[in-house]
Amino acid sequence: MFQRIPLVAIVVAAVVLLGVILFAGRLCSQAASITVSVNGTNYTLRGDKNLEVAIKESGLPVNPGDFISLQGNIIERSAGYPFYATVNGKETVDPQYRLHEGDVITLTDGHDRVEEYDVEESPVPYGMRITSLGSIHTFVAGTDGVLETRTGRTTGEVIEKQTVDPEDAHENRADPDTKGEKIIALTFDGGPSTKYTREILEILAQNDAKATFFCVGAYVVDEGVDVVREAAEQGHQICTHSYDDAKLGNTDMNALSAEEQRSQVTDGYAALANALGYEPSHVVRLGVTDMSEWVALNVFDLIDAEAGWTVDTGDWIYMEEDDIYDVLMSVQPGSIVRMHDGGGDQSTTVAALKRALPKLAKEGYSFVTIDEIMKYT
Repeated sequence: MFQRIPLVAIVVAAVVLLGVILFAGRLCSQAASITVSVNGTNYTLRGDKNLEVAIKESGLPVNPGDFISLQGNIIERSAGYPFYATVNGKETVDPQYRLHEGDVITLTDGHDRVEEYDVEESPVPYGMRITSLGSIHTFVAGTDGVLETRTGRTTGEVIEKQTVDPEDAHENRADPDTKGEKIIALTFDGGPSTKYTREILEILAQNDAKATFFCVGAYVVDEGVDVVREAAEQGHQICTHSYDDAKLGNTDMNALSAEEQRSQVTDGYAALANALGYEPSHVVRLGVTDMSEWVALNVFDLIDAEAGWTVDTGDWIYMEEDDIYDVLMSVQPGSIVRMHDGGGDQSTTVAALKRALPKLAKEGYSFVTIDEIMKYT
């Protein structure tokens, strides 16, 4: 009778046999030789077949690189990568890289090894640039760049590298082009005035004219609230001319800090929204000049557009009625006319407008808001 062999013994025997087979295979593999090319010369490798063996077999002098800091200072000589090689065109610095029959190796001195480092990223703020010329100014947002700060883990050395360049925001400027259509935009700054704004509203109504009022937020109080509402109810566009024109000192927004500039815009909106019961237009005219690149950079994200002008009546320097009238009668299709309904005695503006509008209407001109004329830019 046969003796039953325990299962455990069978398993153990199988494992031992497998180990013997693998060991024998390894011995055979090591015993087999391969031929590789190192810098154009063939060498036969036996035993372990890796780059370290190939380098020793070739006897080529290979100098290791140094271990260096982020700023390029030597921390330790000959502590860099021991060699640099390509195997069939593939780069490696691994001494244990396994080789095969016919591999082509190119061998050179080792490269320097840079210390490891930690990385922090910070934004590089974008700027603002102005493109072209014109009275209507619209904006395209910019994007920040990226500044990478590297701190060496061995030496603590710090270097900075800009990895992404910022892309500036830009302001596009253009004048309306109505293709000869007799359309002009009448605009009024510095109000509301309980006297002059109402007189101007009456003249506009008599001539079926629409206009845009750039209001000073600080004046939209008490009866000024009623005046703004009346203008809006009659179909005129209501925009901000800043919150406190007096604070601008009759100069421009450059006199203010970036925070103050933004407050002039947002507080101006708030004053109009409080009077109107809804959010006002975000087309603005701030101060007495076009925004500079610096001001535009600080506030452009708050606005839809800045409205300049192509015709200035000069009433802000208290010109005579005939002078203002002559300027009004010089308009061309697409003109944006700047006048004032507040900030002082505007009786000459009222008188000149009363004379000019009927004649312009008779010549075929129609009078539209800034939003309407912007469609022609």
